[in-house]
Amino acid sequence: MPNRPLNSIIAVSILIFFSFTLMSLSIKGERFIGIMHRISYTLFSPSRSFFSNIGKDMFDIIQRINALNSAAKENKKLKKEIEYLNYKISKLTEEKIENKRLRRLLGLKRKIHHRVLIASVTAWSPVYYLRSIFIDKGEKDHIRKGMAVITYRGLVGRVKEVYHDRSKVILLTDRGFSIGAMIERSRNTSVLSGSGGSFCYLNYLPLSADIRIGDKVITVGFGGTFPKGIAIGRIVKIKKRPLYITAIVVPYVDLSRLEEVFVILRERSNGT
Repeated sequence: MPNRPLNSIIAVSILIFFSFTLMSLSIKGERFIGIMHRISYTLFSPSRSFFSNIGKDMFDIIQRINALNSAAKENKKLKKEIEYLNYKISKLTEEKIENKRLRRLLGLKRKIHHRVLIASVTAWSPVYYLRSIFIDKGEKDHIRKGMAVITYRGLVGRVKEVYHDRSKVILLTDRGFSIGAMIERSRNTSVLSGSGGSFCYLNYLPLSADIRIGDKVITVGFGGTFPKGIAIGRIVKIKKRPLYITAIVVPYVDLSRLEEVFVILRERSNGT
């Protein structure tokens, strides 16, 4: 048993160590606890700091997600409000344009010494060179074939066909349209006819006619179908031919944007 003395010495040494440890604890308990607390804080402080930072980052992320959700909801709400405001602005703008147009029509109505009827344009001819429109007034409204159709800017055309509650109007640029016309400045008269396009011809002016680019052309008023002095258009080009002068006239009325027109209610006519 050669190891018995060594084992005894080790056992005694352990007992002595624990004895001194217990004595140290009884004498310096509070100091020991403080030391142990500092040791544990030092050992576990990095972990505590790590988890604390993770928690703070998660909280910040959640806060940002909530803020983004709130901003998205607010943005959606603002978009709806903007769409509604744009609708209101568009509606008010359209009403303003319509009121302005009607005021001009009513102003023209007061100037004309004939009974007139306001009509709305309901359709257009699908054939380009057959320039015509349909209006929402007909026989029941006392519309008759041959009556003049105008706007506040000037001549539009004449009633070509009449039905019970609508009428067909041939435009002044149609190839089948013709009317007596006059240069307002010089009083030279001639015949104005449609070209089938966007302008008219003022034909058969004498070579001695006083005519200039920009001259205003008006109705002569012969035959009783059209009142005298209705604006037709302005001269934009002059062509001198061997025996007469032909002028190109652009209408004052934009015939591609008609919405409301006036029909001049006059006696029954045989005009076509």
